Amino acid sequence: MKYLIILLLLSIVNTGVAQSNKQLKSTGDLALYINSAYESEYSKVFAAYRWVTQNIRYSDDDVLPVNHGLDPRGVIDIAFSRRKGVCENFSAIFTDVCRKMGLEAVVINGYTKTRGTIDPKGHSWSAVKFGDDWFLFDPTWEAGAGAGFSYFKRTGNEFIQTHMPFDPMWQLLTKPLTYQGFNSGALYSDAVFFNFKDSIQKYQNTDSLTRYTAELERMKKAGIRNKTTDLQYKIVRGNIEDQKEQNQMNWYNEAVALLNESLGQLNNFITYRNQLFEPVKPDSDLKGMLNGIDKNINEALTLFRVC
Repeated sequence: MKYLIILLLLSIVNTGVAQSNKQLKSTGDLALYINSAYESEYSKVFAAYRWVTQNIRYSDDDVLPVNHGLDPRGVIDIAFSRRKGVCENFSAIFTDVCRKMGLEAVVINGYTKTRGTIDPKGHSWSAVKFGDDWFLFDPTWEAGAGAGFSYFKRTGNEFIQTHMPFDPMWQLLTKPLTYQGFNSGALYSDAVFFNFKDSIQKYQNTDSLTRYTAELERMKKAGIRNKTTDLQYKIVRGNIEDQKEQNQMNWYNEAVALLNESLGQLNNFITYRNQLFEPVKPDSDLKGMLNGIDKNINEALTLFRVC
């Protein structure tokens, strides 16, 4: 019965999406079409996954140079337009469609293992939330797949056999493996209990610097055991430094804006005084002209101290 339902979904998805495929110019168009054609979360995500695996062709001959230097939006839009890409594009497109359909979804970066052999190249896949639970998807590994999907809506216990995320949180395991454990073929860990659901919720509700810092700490605990994970560790550490610099610049700009606002208020008052306080204004208006200057200056000084 399970396979009959899958075959039925495949038939519906193939017919419906194929008819409108030429009109789909963006992930927004695809999400809008799927939302209008399907009702359940499962059928919507299935349709998105099916579309990506059937319509985006895996090709690293000329896509890698295109991806280099692109912002996240460009990684999605250019590959969608070209209808080809690498794992980075597959996961980004699928995740973006899910988000535009109203679902929580993230791109996960890590590395993989096939038949016991570690692939030193990095890889990207996706996580999507259904209700209170997160599940994992790898559209790249199923590009051009037929009727059956092996990496659609899988649990952390299933994915950890072949996929190791750089951030252990995205193993979706209460006892995550270390990098060394994954590399050696261990399927179980004796680590202390880890509440990944709470960690993901905190991750989603914090700023970039806090996210990077927490990710770095989790990576330290997982051990830096090969070139791939060591490189990612350095990337995250670099992201932390970049974000700190960006925060300092933001604080500096905010401090300057507060001082400029105070200076503008003070200049307006001085101009009014030089006019011999003409036309006459009530005392409340005079106080209002200077209201908040002290507060803004103190806030600006505080910001200057932290930046």
